[in-house]
Amino acid sequence: MVQNFRFPMVASLSAVAVTVGFTASANALTLNRSSGTWGNVTGGGITVERRTVNTIDGLENQVRWGRSQTQEKSGFGFTGTVQKTFEIGEPFLLGTFRHYNNSVLLGSAATATDLTITLDLAELSSPTSFSFSLGIDETPNDNSVNLLRPRLPSQPWIAGQTCKYYSLPDNGTPTSCPDRVFITGTPPINESVEIGGRRYTLEWYGLSSSPNAPQLIPGLTEEGGANVAPIYVFGRLVDVDNQTPEVSPDPDDRPPARDIFEGDLFSFTAPSQGRNNDLSFEWDLDNDGLFDDFAGPEGKWVYQQDGNYPVRLRTFDGRNEQISSFDINVLNAAPTITSLTNNLTVKTNELFDFFADATDPGIFDILSFDWDLNGDGLFDDFTGTRGQWSFADPGTFDVAVRVSDGDGGETFGSFKVEAVPEPSSVLGLFVLGAFGVGFRRQKRHNA
Repeated sequence: MVQNFRFPMVASLSAVAVTVGFTASANALTLNRSSGTWGNVTGGGITVERRTVNTIDGLENQVRWGRSQTQEKSGFGFTGTVQKTFEIGEPFLLGTFRHYNNSVLLGSAATATDLTITLDLAELSSPTSFSFSLGIDETPNDNSVNLLRPRLPSQPWIAGQTCKYYSLPDNGTPTSCPDRVFITGTPPINESVEIGGRRYTLEWYGLSSSPNAPQLIPGLTEEGGANVAPIYVFGRLVDVDNQTPEVSPDPDDRPPARDIFEGDLFSFTAPSQGRNNDLSFEWDLDNDGLFDDFAGPEGKWVYQQDGNYPVRLRTFDGRNEQISSFDINVLNAAPTITSLTNNLTVKTNELFDFFADATDPGIFDILSFDWDLNGDGLFDDFTGTRGQWSFADPGTFDVAVRVSDGDGGETFGSFKVEAVPEPSSVLGLFVLGAFGVGFRRQKRHNA
């Protein structure tokens, strides 16, 4: 399972430096072909095996692991590509990645594996290899007592109750707990290739739904042997002297897609590592593709509508630009009731006014006000922010309102109404002073 929590990690060339003559006006390189082979596997034990399989995309190298009573082993596959022309700093297709995500027995899952991608560049005298390390988080589907509940991006992660990572199923209903694949480790920056007098290394740019352009995706895949749709790996050559900073939200123990509520103030930061001299930091926080929402290494932002948002950072040193990203999962916040009718005392059969008002941080949320006026627990007696009602019988009654935002958020409020009977025909005896003098007034009724 691939999570779009892309901290671009730099994988380097071999320790032997390669020099390419390059003119300033011709920055294009030609990739004749690429290939990938799987190396060391952490975990999996004796179940690990490697295969070479013919697929519709070409010859795929696979690594498999795990024991299962009913399914094929889990694993990864990589197929290279051919004939690509690209420029330095521009993302280009490295190959096709597949995650064979099957349920395996506890203790037989892998936690990481090495992938070596070999590029045959026309401008180099021999193919050159780049080493990556991929981690795999084979999440459990139960907590040893109950099955964990799959969740959507709008639903929070609750340890021991819901799946660690959210699902994006085609039919809108999640059915299993996804796993996560991620890049690990930071190779030494002195492993590089020299082109035009500058040192470059290969950056794992990210995973895409398209082979034609890097359309970065969360890449979450439900468990099951049929979930082997291809995902495309993009990389790019970047200047070693200005590595991409590691970009992350405030440190916490949450999953990579951080959960916050709409309307909450969110802090973001880009701590620099390596040689990041004279870098500019520009952020795309509203996912419009423009890095014009904030400038600087750290700041704060508010998301006013629930959803999943990629946070993207562009760094620039005056020569090369690099892009990093991570996901923010903005949860729906329930409305807040700001005003409500106070407790009342009214006469039976006498109409009284009631009203409520509320706010919601979701700028596109439309609030509905539903009332329970007869105390049956059903909010089906009136809809709207204000209205009138009466009680035929004397007593004390609860009037309740439910405010909904259409995204699953609900808030409840109530007040009490004391209904008293009409005065009797005799209005009463009025006592005047300490002398006990008084009179009775009788209400007249017309015949």
